Amino acid sequence: MNNLKLKISVNAYNDLLNLLNFHNEYDCIRLNYKKGCCKSPDLEITLDVKKTEDITEAIDRLCITYDKALLENVSEVTIMIKNGNFVVKTNSINAGKQELKCSCNCNSDEKSCGGCKN
Repeated sequence: MNNLKLKISVNAYNDLLNLLNFHNEYDCIRLNYKKGCCKSPDLEITLDVKKTEDITEAIDRLCITYDKALLENVSEVTIMIKNGNFVVKTNSINAGKQELKCSCNCNSDEKSCGGCKN
């Protein structure tokens, strides 16, 4: 059962739909969950092609796909436009249950951050 709540502003919806129309080699917007450093976003938005194992939802004419990893970690996704850029906010399923401690120095430019650990 799908418990992910998706919210998208009108401007973000229109911009994403325009991107898909322009790049007709893609047929959906993919939401990728990625566990990263404390200060990095936990969700990426990409243009993609639907796969059979994807969870697919439609918001009017906009096709959005994601996998079980997103469902296991995120309860709500909000996509909007702010200052001409896409802004994505997520509500974590584990918010408030555990305090995550980062295993790297998030203030550094290290690309090898191992992410946050319990």
